[in-house]
Amino acid sequence: MSRTRRARAASQRADATSRFWLVVAGVIVVVGVVAVAIAGRDSQSGAGTEIGASVRVSGDPLPPYSAGGDDPAVGQVAPSLSGRSPTDEPVRIAPRRGRPMLLVFLAHWCPHCQAEVPRLVALSEQGIFEGVEVAAVTTGTLRGRDNFPPSAWLKRERWRYPVLADTAAATAAKAYGLSGYPFIVFIDDEGKVAGRTSGEVPAPEMAAAIERLKRGESLTAPGGGPSSPAGG
Repeated sequence: MSRTRRARAASQRADATSRFWLVVAGVIVVVGVVAVAIAGRDSQSGAGTEIGASVRVSGDPLPPYSAGGDDPAVGQVAPSLSGRSPTDEPVRIAPRRGRPMLLVFLAHWCPHCQAEVPRLVALSEQGIFEGVEVAAVTTGTLRGRDNFPPSAWLKRERWRYPVLADTAAATAAKAYGLSGYPFIVFIDDEGKVAGRTSGEVPAPEMAAAIERLKRGESLTAPGGGPSSPAGG
């Protein structure tokens, strides 16, 4: 083979090698762009973050709650909430006529919420909530705080009721006038607020309030015990 032909062959091999590595680099860039796009989409949708991208509120928001004195929300129609669960499944919390409801707002890092959930689960296992709709809203969710993620926490505690993931802006919590964690709302069988309370509630007081709620009797919401302030 002449020197010219050898040089031409070497040049062709070099060109082929360059093209190969350009293709590899291009594939790496494309994969990186797709991964970033997926991560951005998941972050916006709430998937994997356990924070809702959006919560739809239907109805008028309730006034902020303040312990002591008459609660101005009592007698008002409770707003409905639509969004996603902490594991990104559709959830709708809609008080309906003919069936009372207990709605509990929880923050995963709140020690008083961590104490309240087992009490509620135990009451559920005793049948106290039969005939009552029960749902939870995980709010104040922060990846850097203790006990994250909320879904794993509630699964460990054997919580078996629907859970709505609130937004980073606390859309659901604000619609219900939350002042601290845990925040508990009693809703009568006409879809109206029967009482609200903030803080831990002893099991006997909760059971008594639920029985009055089921009988349609006027309700003095149990006094809230220790709580964590909204915003933590």
